[in-house]
Amino acid sequence: MRHAFAALVVAMRLPALPPQSPFDPPAIHVAAAAGDVDGIGRELAAGVPIDLRTAAITCSGRDGGDTALHCAARAGQVACVRWLLQRGARLDVEDNQRRTPLDAAAAAGQDEVIELMLAAAAPITTSTFVAAARDADIVRLLVQRGGDPRCGDRDGRTPLHLAPVLACAETVAELTFDRAIWFAPDHSGKMPLALAVEWRLHATVELAVAQGVLEDQKLAADSPLREQVADLLRDAPRQAGGGGVRSRQSARVRASARS
Repeated sequence: MRHAFAALVVAMRLPALPPQSPFDPPAIHVAAAAGDVDGIGRELAAGVPIDLRTAAITCSGRDGGDTALHCAARAGQVACVRWLLQRGARLDVEDNQRRTPLDAAAAAGQDEVIELMLAAAAPITTSTFVAAARDADIVRLLVQRGGDPRCGDRDGRTPLHLAPVLACAETVAELTFDRAIWFAPDHSGKMPLALAVEWRLHATVELAVAQGVLEDQKLAADSPLREQVADLLRDAPRQAGGGGVRSRQSARVRASARS
């Protein structure tokens, strides 16, 4: 009885440990982002699922739903990614924004991780191209490894229907090896060429014209879209001042994304 009372007194003197916040990433995710394979192994041995998803936020403080593989991929932890894949971590698990681990690696520009995941047959989706939009080299790699920019998402949108891709002319050049993609409608009937005109993306429209869209039979001589393309190109020299076409193009896309 005396010993029990003494233990109670000691316990009362110790500061209480704060409860883990629901916003704190699980230990397995922290270990994955740090490349701590031993730490991941301890979590798995304790019964933590290898594809456990964060409930609230990611390891980087953004939207939730990450797995340990997302975290390792984003951080460029090549050895850790390989270790997780060898133990069955899934490449097709999406976070709360429908991004796969490959998308996380693409967004972070982690070339080695991307190569490793593609070798493991990671799915290349519309969101993968969007994630890589600012890096034409990665986009080129995705196409070379079987990614098809003509395939749409559940709304019929190809990568070229989405502002982050359409705004990057160098990236668009890697995706438009088939001229028909400029005229591919999504489920709402919108075509990438029409969106580029609507968002006044001069550099992108100039690329489309250089690729021969005005000669395509899909763009009839009396097409309103043809006139809109011509009007935009006539306006381009006046818009080139004050930061140039590309900087203005980026600003317009940011504005359209907010609306």
